[in-house]
Amino acid sequence: MADGGLESGAEETDEQNSRARGDVAYQVYYASRELRNLFLDVRPVLSWPPKANEIKSKAVLVTDMLYNTLAWILNSDTGFSTERVTNIPNHVHRWILSLGQDIIHCVSRGRNKTPKHVLLPMTVKSLTGNAELVTLLNRFGHGLSYSQIEEHETAIAEQQLKNVRDGVLLPSVCSPSVSAIFCWDNNDLQEETLSGI
Repeated sequence: MADGGLESGAEETDEQNSRARGDVAYQVYYASRELRNLFLDVRPVLSWPPKANEIKSKAVLVTDMLYNTLAWILNSDTGFSTERVTNIPNHVHRWILSLGQDIIHCVSRGRNKTPKHVLLPMTVKSLTGNAELVTLLNRFGHGLSYSQIEEHETAIAEQQLKNVRDGVLLPSVCSPSVSAIFCWDNNDLQEETLSGI
C-alpha cells in the first residue's frame, strides 16, 4: 500500500510539473506573438541609398520594448523598467543592438534593412572583395546579398554623379563658389629642391 501511495504522489507531481510547463509555454507563446507585432510595427529609417549619419546612429531601430526584452534575457542584473534600460555593460549593449537588428530584419523577411545588414557586407566586400564571403554572411542572415550591395554601391555612385558641375565631380563637403586653399609639401629628405630629388 505504501508503494502505491508513493507512485500516486509522483504521478501528481509529474502532472503538476507538466501543467506548469504547459502554462509557461502558453505564456511564452502569447508573449512572442505580442513581440512579433511590435517588431512588425518598426518602420524603416534608412533612406535609399542609406546615408552615413543614418548608419552611425546609436539607437538604430531597436525599440525600447525590444531593447529591454533582450537586456532581460542577456543580463540577469537588469531590473524591470518601462523606459529603456540604461544600467547594462557596454558589451551587452552591443549584443542587444546586434541581436535586435537581426530580429527586426528576420521578422520583416529582409524588407526592413538595418544599418548592420547594410554596413557589415559592404565592409567585408570592401576589405576582401570576396563575393562568396558576402553571400555566406547573407545566408546566415547577417547582411544583405551581394547583388543588393552592388545595387547600393551603384545608387551611391549615381548620387555622387548628380554633384558633377562643369565636368568636375565636387565632393559634398565642398561648395562650388567658395575659394579653397591648397597646401603641398614634397615631404622628402631634400626639402631644399623643388623636385625633392
